[in-house]
Amino acid sequence: MRAMPLAIATLLIAAATSSTPVFAQYPGGNAHAGPGVAGMRDRAATEDLANSGAPVLVQLDRLESELKLSPEQREAWNAYADRILGLADDMTRSRFVARTAPRPTDATAIEQLDQLAASERKRLGTIDEIAAAGKALYATLTADQKRIADHKLVLPIRPLATGVVLPGTGGGD
Repeated sequence: MRAMPLAIATLLIAAATSSTPVFAQYPGGNAHAGPGVAGMRDRAATEDLANSGAPVLVQLDRLESELKLSPEQREAWNAYADRILGLADDMTRSRFVARTAPRPTDATAIEQLDQLAASERKRLGTIDEIAAAGKALYATLTADQKRIADHKLVLPIRPLATGVVLPGTGGGD
C-alpha cells in the first residue's frame, strides 16, 4: 500500500522537473520569456539534439519541420535526407553483419585490410554525395532557413560521417 504514494510522488517530481523544457519545445510554450531568450532556447535545443543521440530519422524530421520547406525545396530536401538515411541503413547493416557473421578464417590479413579500406572508400563516397546534396539544398534556402541550416543541417550526418556510434542511431543494437 505504501508503494502507491511513493510512485505518485515520483511521477509528480518527474513532471515538475521536466515540464519547463517540454513546454519550451512548443511554439508559445514559454510565452513569458523575454527578448533574447528565444535565441538561447534555439542554441540549447541544437545542443540537446546533437548530444541526445536521437535517431537520424528523428533528427531529420525535426530539421525538416524547423526549415518549413516550400514545395520547390522538397526535391532537394528529399535527395539530402534519402542519402543520409541510406548511409545510416548501410552502417546499421554493416554493424549487424560484423557482429553476427563468423570471423573470416580463409582471408589473409592483407585481404582483410583491403576489405576495410574498400568499405571506408565506399562510405566516403556516400558522404561526398550527401555533401553535394546538402549544398544543393542549401542553395535553395531563404536567409532565415540558412540560419537554421548553419546550425543544424550537419547534425544528422555528423555521427555517421565520423563513424562514432551514438545511442539511438541504430548502431548501438
